[in-house]
Amino acid sequence: MHSVALLNRERIYPIAKTIAKNLDFIDLLEERDFQYAAVKKILLLTNDLIDAAYVIVGTASVSYMLSMKGEKHWLLLVDYAKKMPGHSATAILWKFVEESPSLTRFRSNKLKRIRKLQENYSIFRQEFDTFVKDFNSLRKYLASTYRAGVDDKTIVFAVKMFYYVLKAYNIKTRIPFDIPIPVDHRISLVSLTSGLIEAPVEDYSKYANVLRTKYSKLVRSAWGEVSRQSQIPALRIDSPLWIIGGIIENSSYNYSRLLIELEKFIRVKPKPSWIELIDELVYKLYQ
Repeated sequence: MHSVALLNRERIYPIAKTIAKNLDFIDLLEERDFQYAAVKKILLLTNDLIDAAYVIVGTASVSYMLSMKGEKHWLLLVDYAKKMPGHSATAILWKFVEESPSLTRFRSNKLKRIRKLQENYSIFRQEFDTFVKDFNSLRKYLASTYRAGVDDKTIVFAVKMFYYVLKAYNIKTRIPFDIPIPVDHRISLVSLTSGLIEAPVEDYSKYANVLRTKYSKLVRSAWGEVSRQSQIPALRIDSPLWIIGGIIENSSYNYSRLLIELEKFIRVKPKPSWIELIDELVYKLYQ
């Protein structure tokens, strides 16, 4: 039987405060994100904004229960696009989901999703400008297409990746505050290490999976509070948490190694205010 997880309201303000003053760090982490790098390459390879968005959104919508790390998964997508010059966006997406070693688990279900998306490809193109102006319209479109909940991880993650496409294309957008953070293992992990979610656990990585499966609503709600107090949309908070969560695990929860790995990742010396944010996100590890 698992310990009960609870929101620690005392941690909301300190985390929100440091996030609010580090928008430059969020920008940098987004630009260093392997997923963002993949988006930029797909834009170049397809040479069409809507087709690139279609491939990225479609890939994001089946990016669950991966057979390898997310970073490698998105690099594989780029490889498939490179091997298929002149092919349609629908063909590239189908081939990738059909063959990629990153999508071996539940592949038949993932192909069913892509088939549903392909049936609505013309609607995706027709409504693209509406999606750009209103991310919630894209969110509802995807939820309707897949018969999924609007808060489902893959739905909101697909919207986040759509934002990446527009950012890479230099289209300025406004992200609604009511779109929640996509709850995965890394987001759940940082929810614990930051102290935002309290649970009497010793193995953070193991309990992060419990949070992801049993308490995803609590995690969404907690970061929604941080989003409101920081005035930074939850979808923009996602990237720093996801990246830092990966670095925490890769550094085996060692603070010195974490800072070294962070500097390697961002390729610049971290500012003191950035370190403050890191300290808030690993608060429970070094109390």
